[in-house]
Amino acid sequence: MKFIFVDRVGSTSIWSIIETISVKLMAQGHSVAYVIFDDGQRAFSQKIPNGVDLHTIKVPVKKRIWNLIGQYRLFTREFRALLKEIKPDVVHTHFAVPSIAARVAAYREQVPFIVSTQHELYGSMRLHYRWGLRLTERYCSAVTYVSNAVARSFGRAAGNVESALLHRKPEHVVITNGVDLASIRSTIAGAPARVPAKLVCAGRLVPEKGQGILLKALKRVVAHQPGVKLLLIGSGPTEAKLRRDTRRLGLEKIVQFTGWMAQEGVLKEMAS
Repeated sequence: MKFIFVDRVGSTSIWSIIETISVKLMAQGHSVAYVIFDDGQRAFSQKIPNGVDLHTIKVPVKKRIWNLIGQYRLFTREFRALLKEIKPDVVHTHFAVPSIAARVAAYREQVPFIVSTQHELYGSMRLHYRWGLRLTERYCSAVTYVSNAVARSFGRAAGNVESALLHRKPEHVVITNGVDLASIRSTIAGAPARVPAKLVCAGRLVPEKGQGILLKALKRVVAHQPGVKLLLIGSGPTEAKLRRDTRRLGLEKIVQFTGWMAQEGVLKEMAS
């Protein structure tokens, strides 16, 4: 079978998951292609497994909400051309951007199976993304959710993989995020000794992750634990605000922003 995975250029954590899936698929004799929605926000720096075909579709930078229309029109046109060429059996998308446009293109090109994975709580997304996902959901063979909480936020009663019937459209399935314990143990085997009073918070910098609440709590913690240090790992739209809050709370010497970090580095920081 032929698989196409679609996501944005900056979705580093998703591409790392796709890498693992792709290697297993190719070992079973399937072919895999990556399609990158490149909006100029970040360079694509992920490792590409041997045998994966890489296709990049460049779209204009979004400066205003109406720029999305131009992005989607260009991406849909280019993606449809790729679908005609590759003729995939499965297209797998993730976040609203570029999932909405990819679903439409794949449906129009009559791709047999369109699978879309939802990672975010429905209410945390902007209204136009919620509408777009609702309107294009009917094109999917399956919509998978990374947790029961995410499925409930979409108002869906999702089953498990074993009960999925992909001839029904769309099938709603929960596939919970997995943890590779053996890989974690191997990665942190040589980690440095634990550092007393060191705090590590890893995650995308968005309101739903609660880093702002953590900073407010840290201000109170410092009064009882003067030597405390906080490592904020990740990037995202609230970074500027979090930095301002750090200065306002007088925590500049205590909080370190690392930006995005590869999983190996995150695990080692957690182990310390």
